Amino acid sequence: MPSEDLKFNSSDINVLDLEWTVQFEDGHTELVHLQHSYNGEKGEIFIYSANIPEHLRNAIHIRIRSSMQKIQVYLNNGLVFDNDILKNDGPFYAPVSSTWYFIDLSVCDEGCEIKIVNSSEVRTMSGSLNEIYFGSRGDLKNDILLSNLLNLFFVFSIFIISILGFVVDFLLKNESKRLMHLNVFFMSISIWAFSELNVLQFVTGNRFILGSISYLLIPVMFISFIQFIKTVSLDKYEKLINWISLGYLLYFLFDILSAIFLNLNHFENMIYVVIYSIVVVIGLFFLILYDAFINHNYESMRYLAAISILIISTIFTIVRVLYNNIHDMADGMLICLFVFFIYLIYDTIQYLKRILRLEAEALYIKECCV
Repeated sequence: MPSEDLKFNSSDINVLDLEWTVQFEDGHTELVHLQHSYNGEKGEIFIYSANIPEHLRNAIHIRIRSSMQKIQVYLNNGLVFDNDILKNDGPFYAPVSSTWYFIDLSVCDEGCEIKIVNSSEVRTMSGSLNEIYFGSRGDLKNDILLSNLLNLFFVFSIFIISILGFVVDFLLKNESKRLMHLNVFFMSISIWAFSELNVLQFVTGNRFILGSISYLLIPVMFISFIQFIKTVSLDKYEKLINWISLGYLLYFLFDILSAIFLNLNHFENMIYVVIYSIVVVIGLFFLILYDAFINHNYESMRYLAAISILIISTIFTIVRVLYNNIHDMADGMLICLFVFFIYLIYDTIQYLKRILRLEAEALYIKECCV
C-alpha cells in the first residue's frame, strides 16, 4: 500500500567542512580540513580555529569525537566546553576515553568564531582531530546508531547466542566446561565489539567503563578461548594452558590497578598484552599442529582452522594499531570474527547433537534393561 515515508534518517547531518587554522606550540600556523592528524608529542597542544558560517548559527549542535584527548571548545573566546578531568572526586585517576561530545552553538551570533584546544597524553592520538558534524542533537545521536546498524546486528546476535548457550549448558548439566568457556568468549567478544563501535555512551556515561572496558576484556577473551581449546583438543597440556591463562590474569590486574592508581593509560599498556598474545597464539598454533600430525589427534586437526582465523584476526588488528588506524579497527576485526564464529557455532551444534544422541542412547539402554 502507498504511504508517506516515516523512516528515521539522518539527512540533516552534515560535516562541518570548514577551513581550519591550526596553531602549534611554537606559534606557526597551517590551514587544514578535517579529519586531520599530526604526529604530535605527548601533551603537545594544538589549537584549531575557524569562523562558523552565518547559516549554521541558529540553535544547532556540533558533534565531536574525542579520541583519548583533552578538548576545550571556545566560542568567541568564551569557554563553553572542557573535558579535562584527571581525578574523579577521590584517590582514583579517571582513564582517558574516546567519547562523543555535543556542543550547543545557539549562543553564536554574528561573527562567531570556534576554537578547539586539543592535546593528548597518548602519543598516537596527539595532534589528531576527527571530523565534526552539525545538526540537531537528536539527529546527531541517531546518526551514530544508523551508521552502525549492521555491526550492531552482528554484535547483538553473538550476545544472544552466548545467553542461549549459558541456558543450554545449565539444562544439560554437562561436566565438561567446554560450553561455559565458549559462552564466556562469545559474550566478552560481543561486549568488546559493542564498545569499539562507539555506541557505548547510549548505555552508560561512566568514564571508568567507557575508558577501560574494551581493554580489560582483551585478557578475558583470550583466557576463555584458550581454556575452550584446552577442553576440546589440548587437555593433555592442561598445566601449560593454565599457566598461560595466569599470565593474562596478571596482566588484567596490572592494567586496571596501574590505570586507576598510577595514571598509566590502557592504550599504551596494551603493547604488553599484544606481544604476549602474539607469542601465545603462534605457540598454540604450532602446539595444535604438533598434536594433530604427530600425535594424530583428530580434534586438533579440526581446530587448526579456528586457530588460524584467530591468528589472522590478531595480526590484522596489530597492523591497524601500528599504522594508527584505530578508529575503524572494530570493523576489520568483525569481518575476521564473523567467519570464526560461524565455524565455532557449527562445531558447537555438532557437539550438542552428539551429546543429545548419547543421552538418548543411554536412556534407551536404561529402559531396555528395566
